[in-house]
Amino acid sequence: MPTKFFIGQFYVDIQRNLIIIQQDGIIEEEHILPPKTIAVLQLLAKQQGEVLTTDYIIDQVWPDTVVSTNSLQRCITQLRKVLVISGDNQAIIKTHNKKGYCLEFPVNVVADDFSLSATKTSENSPTVTHKSKNVSQKSLFISASLLLILLLFITFINDIEQPTHRFSTIKQLTHSDFKEQYPSYAPDGDYLVFHRYDGRCNNNIWAINNTTKEEIQLTKSTDFYGPHRFSSDGKKLIFLAKNACTESKKEQNPKQCWKVMSLDFDAALSSPQAPIELANCRQGKLNYPTWLDNGSIAILRGKNETWRLAKYMLNAADSVDIYNPKNKQLYYFDYLAAQQQFVVLSKDKSNQHWRELISITGNIISSTRISIPQSFNAHRNIRPFAYDGKGRHFFATGKNIYTLHDDGSIKHFQQLPFINTHQYALSPDGTSLLASRGRLDNDVAQVTLTSTVSDTVHPNQINQVTTDFPSLYRSTAQEHSGKFQPLGKQIAFVSNRSGQAQIWLGQENRVKQLTFFPIDSQLSNFQWHPKGAQMLVANNRQLWLIDIDGTASKLKHPHSVTKVYQWITDNEVLVSSFNNDKNHVSLLSLSSGKLTNVFSEPVRWAQYTPNGNLILLDDSNTFWQKDDQVIKQLSALNNQSARKEFLLEKQNIYSVNKNGQLWRYHLDTHEFSVINQKAHYLSSLTDIKNYQMLATQVVTDKKDIVEIY
Repeated sequence: MPTKFFIGQFYVDIQRNLIIIQQDGIIEEEHILPPKTIAVLQLLAKQQGEVLTTDYIIDQVWPDTVVSTNSLQRCITQLRKVLVISGDNQAIIKTHNKKGYCLEFPVNVVADDFSLSATKTSENSPTVTHKSKNVSQKSLFISASLLLILLLFITFINDIEQPTHRFSTIKQLTHSDFKEQYPSYAPDGDYLVFHRYDGRCNNNIWAINNTTKEEIQLTKSTDFYGPHRFSSDGKKLIFLAKNACTESKKEQNPKQCWKVMSLDFDAALSSPQAPIELANCRQGKLNYPTWLDNGSIAILRGKNETWRLAKYMLNAADSVDIYNPKNKQLYYFDYLAAQQQFVVLSKDKSNQHWRELISITGNIISSTRISIPQSFNAHRNIRPFAYDGKGRHFFATGKNIYTLHDDGSIKHFQQLPFINTHQYALSPDGTSLLASRGRLDNDVAQVTLTSTVSDTVHPNQINQVTTDFPSLYRSTAQEHSGKFQPLGKQIAFVSNRSGQAQIWLGQENRVKQLTFFPIDSQLSNFQWHPKGAQMLVANNRQLWLIDIDGTASKLKHPHSVTKVYQWITDNEVLVSSFNNDKNHVSLLSLSSGKLTNVFSEPVRWAQYTPNGNLILLDDSNTFWQKDDQVIKQLSALNNQSARKEFLLEKQNIYSVNKNGQLWRYHLDTHEFSVINQKAHYLSSLTDIKNYQMLATQVVTDKKDIVEIY
């Protein structure tokens, strides 16, 4: 049976576990179903019009497995919730009493390269087909469909790029017990440079001689260094840095931000050097510092997520804008030294991406609309890791490498045959890649609030690990964001043990996968419905409603949602939304899709108290309380910066500070107390219920530098 077909207005993609409801070629709804449910539908479609017995379906879908008829009935229920026409949920899949099930509607097969368009309307798009239609109409429909498939196939073939070099072999270059990231080649290829971490974010910059394999520490002292870039002559490094992330509790600078630093690469090869500050962030955030040939610096300078391309002359007091469009949001740039031009990537208010060439003086040389493939999320920014000088920017989404071309087209270059590789860099001759390879091992941990000290969990087997808190769900993959089911006994959490971040459900020692989002999806976070029967998931900046049986339905609204902070009532959700070139804390009505902004500055986390006050944690680690239209700073928490998010239970705020202390603050009494001194490896607190807290606990975070050729 082919993997893509239509059942009336329903487009079924077996490989993606996806059912799309479309009208006149326009996508109306998308539903992701569990693999077994899709397998049942595929079997019914394969023998459309025939009554398949319950035993036969179970034997085919669950071979060599003992399951009850309830498993099949759940699958049929999930399918009927999606395959609905005019409110008649029995029309497509019919139950034959004491016999089995039959797919009543005809199946129209399409080629495996066929895909729907979310915006383009086609007169030839398949719609509901009735047996009463005459033969001529059916023939016309088939002919038009075949023509459309042929055109799409030709387009598909043209979009496949034949790589000039295929990366198929991997070699490990470092073998330390540290986390190592941000690898790059020196322009002459004699050295590779990377960052070696001494803690969660503190690191030093190192180099490896490609001939002798000698490792050389370049920076004199450990600090919080961001990704680096070489000058075109290979003599200097430039990067962002800020004070080490384990500053003392007495540190009185909660608004520290990134500074632009320079390092003399040649001198550092002889002995470690102290980086030199070139610019600071007093006038806004900084990103992507890059050397220009005249010794000045190009950089993205921003405020409230709005960026402009700027230039700093050394020893100058301020920067000068090079390019600051009013109708686009810049998110990436690179300097093409050979052409002395900038390439800038941006997107407009309609979420259309653009590639522009900008002269060194800021004039627009060309502006090209980027053709985003349908399989991509248009909200997702393109982050190239290399430009080959031949009109191609390389970027990666998970294991897949793509190229963005001068004409705005995107082509698939190669899928890497390796797992857990990140942060790629292309060699000067284009024949090899550097990458950081490894995995972060997180667990969903349980913290008891009634205890004043934590009991370290010691291993009793050779391959077990020592942790400060007991792990409820433990694997060598990432488990995080655990949340108690309201009015229930299950715990939902995010895990990538299946190879892709998905929502899982656990109860005692039993766990099962709940969602099946496609590969390279970006699952941000989720929240339970107050009654615990559904979840709302932010995936690829879109909201999905997940039923407890695994049925996933994408909400039909145009908003870009990056986080779900809180599900307040049946109809109202507190979210992080991006609109009008800014991130907002917003209230979203699920029924009408109306979005109401309640706070318009960047924040890490937000939540309402039971009495309606909004608690906010901003990007500078400062807590705020908003009551009606009055907002005030919670000054008692100035030195208690939180990790990622905080918990709010009644009038208590809970979080972990940078000194590894789990603390509590009461909003009414203003009482502050440290609950646990041993929370160093808790990266975030995620839920609280009945004096039990769920947290994400870091077990190991080890990465090595590898070369792929």
